[in-house]
Amino acid sequence: MSSSEGDNDRYFVACTPTELRIIPFVILMPSLVVVLVEPVWQVIVPVIGVLVLLVWAVFSARISVRVGADTVEATGPFYRRSIPVDEIDEVSFHREDASDHSLLKWAVVGKASSPAGVRLSLGGTLAAQILTTGGDTYKVFFASRDTADACVVAVAAAVDRRSLDT
Repeated sequence: MSSSEGDNDRYFVACTPTELRIIPFVILMPSLVVVLVEPVWQVIVPVIGVLVLLVWAVFSARISVRVGADTVEATGPFYRRSIPVDEIDEVSFHREDASDHSLLKWAVVGKASSPAGVRLSLGGTLAAQILTTGGDTYKVFFASRDTADACVVAVAAAVDRRSLDT
């Protein structure tokens, strides 16, 4: 076990909001109509695939931040990035604005080196924003201000501890 995976790690998690968990059930009825009208495998397989993806997305998808002694790890569906604490230049609280939106509504969008950076969100409006010395930006959105604030404080404390060690 490395020092970044110890008992002192802090975890901050955001799940799909409860009000969005009805989506698979809303999609289920039209999907059943499509399957009943055209009951062939070329229709059934994609419908089942879409329903399975929706059920997974609303009940299992999570984004999280793990703050360790050496690294801050941001994870989301099909995404994981470990940011060495030495490379973190600034961490701040960020409120969602128009620049945080894109045409693609997926939990993880963007490129770290782009001006908008990577956006990890499952519907929250308050984020911990991490800027690296290399110019990368990561915004992790949470459902509550308390969680976002606690994440910012934990990352800032890890950066402060690391700078005192060197």
